[in-house]
Amino acid sequence: MAVNEIERPTSGFAVIDDAGANGEIHKLRPDQDDAFGLVAGIVFPGDDLDHWSDHFKPTFNIFRSAAPAGAKLHITDAFADPASSWAASARAARCEVYALIETHELPIVYTARRSRIARQSYEMKAQLSANIKSLAAQESPTPTHYVHKKRSRERLVDECYQGIVSLLDIFARYAQLQMIEVYPDQIDDVVRRGMDDSADRLRHVSTRTRPITGFNIATQSVETLGQITASLDLPDIDVAHVKMLNEPLGKEHPLVFAADVVANGINHFLRNKAPDADLNSCEDIAGWDLAHRVFAPPRENAIYDRI
Repeated sequence: MAVNEIERPTSGFAVIDDAGANGEIHKLRPDQDDAFGLVAGIVFPGDDLDHWSDHFKPTFNIFRSAAPAGAKLHITDAFADPASSWAASARAARCEVYALIETHELPIVYTARRSRIARQSYEMKAQLSANIKSLAAQESPTPTHYVHKKRSRERLVDECYQGIVSLLDIFARYAQLQMIEVYPDQIDDVVRRGMDDSADRLRHVSTRTRPITGFNIATQSVETLGQITASLDLPDIDVAHVKMLNEPLGKEHPLVFAADVVANGINHFLRNKAPDADLNSCEDIAGWDLAHRVFAPPRENAIYDRI
């Protein structure tokens, strides 16, 4: 290897955090259509978590030491009283986090989701399901089985987590990384299962088999009635370069704090756009302080603003 040749890392890790609206999708109302949630992350080269934590730890420690006793260590909480010493510390910490990202040329990714898009998608699926049940009732007035499905408790931000997994996979291919491991800040059991399911689904987009189950009225038991297999001749669409880690770092981790600063910085910037503006393209984020560090698609490919 030449003296001036730098060996490129073959892997990386991302630390992610969410911001903005976070309601359950089936409860969203039209008057909430302009709200949005997002998940943002910082991508670090290599796999040395401690090495990168050390870079951001001094800034986080100053922010933490300025916090009132018992306060949650969120950047937004610090700005609740703009005149407080904690808010002043938060402003300085935000500048330092941005400077560290600049200095180390760290990529940023994010996925945002309008309530309107999520609500309309949910209502369309619900209407389709109702139409199928209506047709089935016409063909068989006395059914032998019925499908029992609990109402989804998926939240707006859960769809953003799905989107960030897909976007990170695209970034890994672009950056020629074999794998990106993803650290969340903190997740409960429901969210953890949802993230695992999302990652698994995205690994098998090109070929997916889904069982069809029904409740047998006569035997009072659940039976498998068949399966649906869908195939696409697009093997590259499968997520193969992202691993979701069930090891949340917690809010008091320097890199989670950095991700929190980034997520809320993007959230604040996008909130100042028109209520019906798109959110996910490189054109949409243009003008933000770290826009040039963001890996984002062109507007025509920003599908999360469409479906």
